[in-house]
Amino acid sequence: MSAVALLLAAQPASAALARDFLRDAVRERASSEQADIGALFVSELVTNAVMHGAAPIRMELHLDLGELRVDVFDAAPAKAVAIHRDGRIDEPSGRGLRIVEKLADAWGVRSCDGEKSVWATLHV
Repeated sequence: MSAVALLLAAQPASAALARDFLRDAVRERASSEQADIGALFVSELVTNAVMHGAAPIRMELHLDLGELRVDVFDAAPAKAVAIHRDGRIDEPSGRGLRIVEKLADAWGVRSCDGEKSVWATLHV
């Protein structure tokens, strides 16, 4: 697979669509555990784009040479991404990027042609 993309609505149900899309896309090239890990961090990245980003939202998957790379693009500026490091469990949200940080082999944020991409990789 080179790259496949999915346009997503700026609504909470998009996270489930993104998880299913990833699982289908990697079914033949990743273990079920790797697909589950990828689906979890995709869910977090898409949820963040829906809650804190700006439409349009697009997810791209790249699976080459044993690495899955997920990019979630939105139209919000790159400086809008933050990671909560205080670990407060009484807050209803704010742990998504901490989950991505723990599960992914690498992750980051980049600006590209007026869009922001929050990306993560996983060896498969």
